[in-house]
Amino acid sequence: MIDSGVVPGPSTTVDVSGLAISTRHTWRTRAEFQGNFGPWSSAASFVTADTPPDPYGDWQKACAGLSDQALVQCLWDRVKPGDEFEAFEITKRYAWMLRADGIGLLIKNGGENVVPWQGHNFAAARVCYPDGHIYKLLSDVGPGGANSPAFQDNDFVDKSLYFPPIDPSKK
Repeated sequence: MIDSGVVPGPSTTVDVSGLAISTRHTWRTRAEFQGNFGPWSSAASFVTADTPPDPYGDWQKACAGLSDQALVQCLWDRVKPGDEFEAFEITKRYAWMLRADGIGLLIKNGGENVVPWQGHNFAAARVCYPDGHIYKLLSDVGPGGANSPAFQDNDFVDKSLYFPPIDPSKK
């Protein structure tokens, strides 16, 4: 329960960032003047969303219809990665947007720029087709790196390293 106490006007703002998701929140109010209190209002309520808003905004709408370098650039403009984990946010979203074309994630169990997610280890900045064809989406990935947008054919790997895309909203 939160009690805002006396506020200086007929409205107030509550910081909702700490509210539990998928939860009903109820409030009521009453007026106070010179130590005299009016009756309580009827209760009002709302239910918070099932998931918090995406920190990168409506990236699917903003980047819809793009592919290759243009899609990488659009996603990069929204994420602005500073390390391999943020770079992987671009990779996840790229694969998700082009999943109908067969693009997925690249399993990577060793070396640099490996990001664990959903019980697997993935390449931070590469996508993979079912036949093992891979593309590099960012160059100089990692802390202190440029993490700059790119779209480069990166040859082939064993096709067993292909992993179907996962909805990036799944944390």
